[in-house]
Parts: sequence; structure tokens; C-alpha cells
Amino acid sequence: ILLLTTIPAVGQISKGGTPKSLQTSLSAALKSSINSVSTDLLNVEQLLAEDALDAEAGDIPFRFGYPFEVDYNLDNSGSWEMLPDGGTLWRLRISAPGAFSINLIYNEYYLPEGATLHLYNEAADMIIGAFTAENNKDHGKFSTQPVKGDVTIVEYYEPAAVAGQGRISISTIIHAYRDIFNYGGTKESDGYGSSGSCNNNVNCPEGDPWQNETRGVAMVLLSNNSRWCSGSMINNVREDGTQYFLTANHCLGSESTWILMFNYQSPGCTNVNGPTYMTVQGTTKRASYSTSDFGLLEVQETIPDSYNIYYNGWSNVDAASTNSIGIHHPSGDIKKISFDDNPSSSANYLATSGTTHWRVGNWEDGTTEGGSSGSPLFDQNHRITGQLHGGYASCTSITADWYGKVAMSWNGGGSSSSRLKDWLDPDNTGVTTLDGYDPFAGVQISHTPLTDTRDTVNSYDVVANITSIGNLVPGQLKLHYNVGAAYVEQVLTNTATDIYTGYIPAQSGGTTINYFLSGADDQANVDTTDIFGFYVDYSPILSVNPTFLDETVPQFDSATADLIIENIGTGILDYDIAVVPNLKSASVFWDLYEQNEVEPPHRNYAADFYNLDEAKDSDNLLTGYPVTKNGGGPDGFGYFWLDSDEVGGPTYNWTDISGSGIDITAGIDDDNYVGPFPIGFSFPFYGNNYTEFYVGSNGIIGFDSANMKARQKTPLPTVGTPDNILAWLWDDLDITNSSNTNGAVYYETDGTQLIIQFVSYPEYAAQTGDIVNAEVIIDSEGIITYQYQTIDPGFDVLNCAVGIENSDGTDGLEVAYLTSYLHDALAIQFFMPYPWLTLSQTSGSVLAGTADTIECKFLAGDLAPGAYSSDIVITNNDATPGASPTLLLTQITVIEAVSYVCGDANADELANVADAVYIINFVFKGGDAPDPIESGNVNCDEDTNIGDAVYLINYVFKDGLAPCSECK
Repeated sequence: ILLLTTIPAVGQISKGGTPKSLQTSLSAALKSSINSVSTDLLNVEQLLAEDALDAEAGDIPFRFGYPFEVDYNLDNSGSWEMLPDGGTLWRLRISAPGAFSINLIYNEYYLPEGATLHLYNEAADMIIGAFTAENNKDHGKFSTQPVKGDVTIVEYYEPAAVAGQGRISISTIIHAYRDIFNYGGTKESDGYGSSGSCNNNVNCPEGDPWQNETRGVAMVLLSNNSRWCSGSMINNVREDGTQYFLTANHCLGSESTWILMFNYQSPGCTNVNGPTYMTVQGTTKRASYSTSDFGLLEVQETIPDSYNIYYNGWSNVDAASTNSIGIHHPSGDIKKISFDDNPSSSANYLATSGTTHWRVGNWEDGTTEGGSSGSPLFDQNHRITGQLHGGYASCTSITADWYGKVAMSWNGGGSSSSRLKDWLDPDNTGVTTLDGYDPFAGVQISHTPLTDTRDTVNSYDVVANITSIGNLVPGQLKLHYNVGAAYVEQVLTNTATDIYTGYIPAQSGGTTINYFLSGADDQANVDTTDIFGFYVDYSPILSVNPTFLDETVPQFDSATADLIIENIGTGILDYDIAVVPNLKSASVFWDLYEQNEVEPPHRNYAADFYNLDEAKDSDNLLTGYPVTKNGGGPDGFGYFWLDSDEVGGPTYNWTDISGSGIDITAGIDDDNYVGPFPIGFSFPFYGNNYTEFYVGSNGIIGFDSANMKARQKTPLPTVGTPDNILAWLWDDLDITNSSNTNGAVYYETDGTQLIIQFVSYPEYAAQTGDIVNAEVIIDSEGIITYQYQTIDPGFDVLNCAVGIENSDGTDGLEVAYLTSYLHDALAIQFFMPYPWLTLSQTSGSVLAGTADTIECKFLAGDLAPGAYSSDIVITNNDATPGASPTLLLTQITVIEAVSYVCGDANADELANVADAVYIINFVFKGGDAPDPIESGNVNCDEDTNIGDAVYLINYVFKDGLAPCSECK
């Protein structure tokens, strides 16, 4: 009954171009082998048997592929490489053994400007893409069409200027066990020609009067490119080309990844397969209502002008048409048109009640089939009156169809999410009928309205795209703007193909500007836009109170203070706050830092340092920066390092766990990793907390598994896996080396400290004795220590990387890279200032004359007694010179924690009746105060008074409640 079908198709909006790895100038410089993943083998006979049973059951969508649920993204799979232009290339080879084709569904897709995504098969005779930032959707999902063959290579290029900004996550791999390309000789999955012979192609003579309406009808494809439903672009009262698409509610469910195919039709009256490339991907549901079975979507991608689409008109009048026309894609076939010469009738739909549908008694010419669901029903005035819900009609059954009424859908369920009126008549004009809108007829002016501005210096550019079927008259292309009583006219300047620009002079704050555009061509066609308006805002002014925050806090205690962010100007004040610790909290490092005796957190290297491409058992001839200091940093997160060669730095203190730790040697091989293993506590690292770790065989420890087997070290940090690592000696190491058979790895945790020890660990192709003994220690406070007990003179420490890196490779500390630094009995410690200051909020917008109050919490923790400072950095949009950023100094003075017994007012270390007397003397007779005063607050009501004395007497003599465990 529900007229659905699923027949695969191809085609997606993309930019073309050749993938980087297939460009002759680059291919030789790239690795020939890349990371590969594979799906399981399919039992195709079983799937075909299931399909046969489904076919017998009827009304089951056609299935051509089997979905494998996966989780492959830029962080946990694939291979990264650096390109000569500074950009990076990520490739992943996906194998689905025996597949006719492979297509992918993405649960996360975001490409920054300039980035590209291509997919191609192993023979590179089918390439799709480039997909770009233009394919980004608000919901972040995406899908790509099938690529023939059982291997697909996914290739993502990211320019250096947007490094680390892209997000690609593959959630489903669809293995096609039927040949949807028909290159194997089968036709069973091809929708072309599948509809009944009584159908009429839209380009037959009977379809001539309906050519405009035909341009608005499209086929719905699912994310796996199965042909699913039909629908139509639909006009709104503003006639502004908002990309609304009307279809059936029962077709919905995965609309965020739908693909709409336009102009899939025969070029003439005879059956010829139509073009399949005119597609857009992704829609957002705006409204739906099951009673009248409508779904209104908004297409996310901008539909290219070359598709020449038309926005169909509509009628919400509940009156039967004199005759009816349907335009649709039956059985996923090329576009067809059907005619009913009789009036439609008002009816319910099957078991529903009321007159919610238009009933077409039977079609005199043509029919509908599965796949026609959601297609528009037109009245004699060429307006949509409903969309197809279901019915029994076919070429062999001259029976009825039912269309959900636009008249019923108009008010639908009574809310914007369940009715059409809010979207098709957003200004509530009360219009009951609307003709179609042709964006390509006559003069067409397309313009993105200017928004409010604070700019009072530069002119405001009004840019429009103007086209016409005739020749535009330059002197009649005008900007009209009003900053007072009358409009000023200005002839637009042609600044590019079809682009015309006008300029509104800069205005002072507080000015409202209204403007519109007009144009005419030599065929007397004219167009005038709506009136647009924008406001030149007054400037906000930042006021901060207090200008200095200072709290004295006992150890293990806390205090709070309020920070007032006030806007004493007249515009909206936007602000962001960052807390930058003063490194005096680490006195040794601070002393070095002030004397310029620390290494920078990381270095800038030439491209070949990032892309070493070292062969196994080869020496690298590059040399990095020498390490001449005993400390380095801080990085962006605040980490810095000191080594045991610095007076006052960490002490080398070897802890041997080879006799007590857990032996994980058996799982380690050349160029692999093992894990995860339990840390034993929550370990804080670059703002995240981890409970498991991995051990890479090539001198790295990580907190996720992405590329943990990597042997090609890079400078730290570098975007591209492996990230989230502790590089204690990152190089090509090999515990399976036959000349050194005593290599072992152990770990041991006591719940507050984890030790990972590497015993007699050799490098690749090492000679006998070319080994290192080292260990990595991390603790629950976030301190990281590398210790090197012994390093054999034959062990090549010149070619390693030592340091730490965050989870996306955008921040880190490099201690040493391709330079001689490590030696026996060396300890390196990584740590950051204790985060003693936290804020209740770190950003906001403040209206003129109002303020935000931010709670600042001072946490003493176990800081040693003394003064510690941080800068609160407030960036904002106050245009006053020096206002952004505004720096606010904060200080915490930590004092020793005072120890006392709650209730021991007289400080004799007992809580008894003598303390009650002491409190009475204090309250009524001016006696000495309890020391500290909090010790007398026995009932914890935040005050020391007679109630506390009574409380103590009840406790001593009447078995009352004991004093609080912690007075306040």
C-alpha cells in the first residue's frame, strides 16, 4: 500500500579533481602502502535466500548490500603523511572481500575550507569527489555513493592553514552483494525501466504543459543510494527560494542523510535512461504530520543553478479539483506523469477517520507504483493539493490512490513542527493559493542581507547575484538605501560574472539602515527585492570589578570571590576568559624561565623532518636542535619539564619492578602495540582523564590505540596519529631482536602510581648489548617521569624523539628530537602548575547597563604555604584601545592548615563541659575566644554562640549528638 521502493542509484554533488596520491607530481613521494581494514566475509547465499522470502512477503524494500557497523576515523585508523606544501594527507584502504561495490555512511563529517575528500577503487578507474566544506551539514552526517569493486580507498587532504580542524568518522560500510552498476550483466537492481508500461514519460507530448512542475519533482535516495520515494520542491509566500521539499511522512526516518536526485528523466518520449548526477545530499525535517502523511524538509546543500529547479505552487483550499495530475518516480524509474480526468473526492485514508485525503478514483492515463510515495498531486491550476500516501493503483489494477491534503496539513497538529503554514506562510499573510516560483524566469536578484554591525568607519558592501533570460540593462540595476527620510538610489557596479555591488556609506552608531535592490532587462522583465534592514550598533565598554583578587586559604580548604563583568557602554559586550597560571608556582622552573634558561616547548622544522620515511635498519642523517638547557616549556596547556641534571630538579631514583610487576613481554612484537592495561587510577593528561594505557613497541606509551605501532618518529607535537602519547624513546625498536633475547616489559600500579619498566630493550637490528633500561612513571596528580638507568654506547639515541603530545597533536612538549641528549641515570619530569583557580563561567554576552557575576573559586589543595598568582585574561569586543585583552591579577596565599578538635574551645584536645563553660564566658563575659574560633561552633550553624554550649552539655550529660566532625 505504501508506495515505496529501494533501487540503488549513483551521483552526488562534488567538485571533481584528482586525488593527491594520484597526481604524478606527488605520487612518487608518498608511501605505496597505507593502513588497511577489512570487513568479514559474507554468506551471500543466505542473504539472497532472505531476499527471496522478503520478495514473497511483498512491500519489502529491495536490498542490494549488507551494512557493517564500524568506527573508523582520522584518529584511530588510516595513515597520515606530510605533503611538500605543508598540508597533510590521510588515507584508509577499505576491503570488503567479494563486494561488487562499497559505499560508506559517516556519523561525523566536517571539512574546513580548502580540505578535500576523494574515494576511488584500487584500479583508480572510478573516482568520486572532491567533497568539500560545501558538503558540511548542521547535523554533521554524510554518505557517499557506491564505488565499484571490493576495495575502496578514502583519501582526505587538509591544508596546513586548517590543520587538525577536519572530522571524518565512518560508521557503516555497505558491502554490495548485488551488482548495482550492471557491469556484471544483471539488471535486477537497476531502477531504470522497472515501472509498468502504462506509465508516461514526462517529456511525452501529454507532459508538455507540465514542464515547469516537472522541474520541481525529485527522487529520494537513501544514504546507501537506494531509490526510496518521490517529492517536490515547494514555494513559500516570500518566494525567496528557501529550499523546502514536500514528501510523505511515512518516507521519513533517515532524512538527514537523504540524497535528492533532480531531472532523472528521459530526454524524449521513448524510454532512455536519464542523468543521475544532479543530486544534493542531506535534509533537515521542518514539520510532519502522520494524519495527513506529510513531511516538509529543507535541503541543506545549495542546489546548483545548473539543475534548473522549479518551486511548485500550492493550494490549501479544501475544495476538490476538476481533474488531477501526478508526477513521480514509480519503482525508482525515470520520471513519469499520470492523469485523472475526473474530479478528486474528499475521503479518509483506509482505517483513518475524517476527510484527511484526496481520493483519485482511478487514473485514465498512467498510474503510480512503489517509489511514487510522497509525490505531488496537482489540480487543474498547476498547484499542489496533496502528496501520495498510498493506494492500490498499478498498470494491471485500475483502482484508487489517496493523497494527504495540503488543506489538512496546513494547520496539521497545531504547532510549527506539525503543520505547513509556519513555513510556507511565515509572515502569516493568510494566502490560500500560491503559484509556482521559477528562479530562472525573468530578472532574478539573489542577495544575502547585511547583518547588524559595529563598524562606523568602512562602507557597507551590498553584493547581489543578478541574472535574466534577457539582457540586463546596466543603468536599471540599482541599490536603494535609506538612512533618513528619503531613499538614495545608486547604480550597481558589475564586479564579476553576474555579481553586482553597491556601497552604503559608513554611519554612526545607533543608525538603522533600510535598503532594497531592483533590476530590469531589455525584455521588460523587472525584479525588486524585499526591503532589508540592519543596525549600526553602539560600542560596548568593559568594566571589571574588582581589579585584583586576593584570598588567603588554609591548606586543603577553599574560598570564593565574585568577579563582576559589567557593560557600561551601549552595545552588546561579548567576552571570553582564560586563566593563565604564573609559573612562580614551580619555583625552580620559574627561576630558569626568568633567566631564559629553558628550551622552547617545541621547534619549527623543515618538511623533511616531519616525513622521514626511514627504511628499516637505516640511519637518518638529519640532526635536530641541540638540547642545551635542563628544562623546557611551557606548552599551551601549561606543561613544562625539568631533568635531574638541574640543581633542584627531579631526583633520579630508580625503582625496579622486574621481580614484582606484571610481565607483558609476550604480546610485544616488532612494530606493534599491546593493551589496553589498567592504570589503576584516573590519570589527568591535557584536560582529559584516562584509566587505561597502551604500550607501543617503538618507545611510546599512549592512551588510545590509533597508530600506536608507529616507528616513524616526528617532531612533537605533530597533527596526525599517533597522538595522546608519552614518547620516552620513540624510534625503530625491536624487542624480538635475535642478538638481544633478554628484553622484557613490566608494569605495576599501586592505585596512586603506575610504573612501566623496559628491561634490556634493543633497537631494530641491534648488535649484542645495544640495549636500554628505562621506565616511565605516572601518578594520580598528573606528574610524568622518564628514567633512564643505562643506555649502551652502541644504542643510537641520536635518532629518537622524547616528549609528550596531546590527544589531537596540536599541543605538546618536545624534549629532544634527532639529537644527542639521553644518558645514564637521567630523570626527566613533566608537570604543570596546580589549577588552584576555577571560574563558574568563561564566556558570555552582556547587554548594555547589565553585568555578569562570575564566581572565582580558590582551591588550596596540598600546595605548600606561600603566595601563588595567575592572570585572568579577558578578551572582549570593547573597541577602546587596550581594552582587549584585559588582564586581572589574582593571588592565593596558602597558609598551614590549623588542626583542632571540634568542640575543644579551650584547646586542651578534649570536648567536654569545660569547653561549654569556656564558650559561655566568651559569649556573656568577654572571655577569650575559642582558638581557632571555628572550634567553638559545635553544632555547625556557622556561628559560635550559647547554642554551642547547650549542645556540648547535652552531649556530655544527656547522651546528645556528638560535635560535628568538622566545625565551620
